[in-house]
Amino acid sequence: MDKLLLASDFSDSSNNALNFAKGIAAKAVSEVIVFNSAPLPVLEPTVPTFMMEKILEDQESSANEKLRQSCDLVSDEKYFNGSRISCEYKFSSGIAVNEIAEVAQKENVELIVMGAYDNSITSKWIGSTTISTLDHVVCPVLAVPADATYQGFRHIVYACGLRDDDHLAIDEVVNFAKIFNAKVTVLHVADPISLRLDVVLFDRLRKKSKSY
Repeated sequence: MDKLLLASDFSDSSNNALNFAKGIAAKAVSEVIVFNSAPLPVLEPTVPTFMMEKILEDQESSANEKLRQSCDLVSDEKYFNGSRISCEYKFSSGIAVNEIAEVAQKENVELIVMGAYDNSITSKWIGSTTISTLDHVVCPVLAVPADATYQGFRHIVYACGLRDDDHLAIDEVVNFAKIFNAKVTVLHVADPISLRLDVVLFDRLRKKSKSY
């Protein structure tokens, strides 16, 4: 894995996701991009242009300082050869999901790490952004729960719906698991009514996947 993207809004969930991003990067010898996107401010039409420009400049300056601090935390981690993790940061103004997708495509990112959902109002928005990102990118997205603790990966469970493209996702999961020498379990909960069909589809999936 050459490059991963940490999409951050500087919340507690995002800060926790940072621990996962640097842990994965250290193991996979990956470059990290820490990225933040801020929505364009909604102002009255009567607001002078120079004020709008000043607001955007302040917004970008504040974000870049926080991104720099995040990058410093990532770079404190080291690869197995003792060198510091390579990290850069980027900022843009716009709709977060669209901006994340654009950066991921432009930078050929292989994994996006984001904070996930908890019960706070802020994290409901974060969860919405994370879920929406899944529909806008082609690379895997790791959604990190706010209370998760990074301890590497020893056992990964893929919840299988027996879709036509499940074998592609399984191959991605297995490739990720190999970085950590982790066990992978493909799990499908069958409906008793469709049990026979599910067995046939599961066997077909096993044959299609390169990982078996």
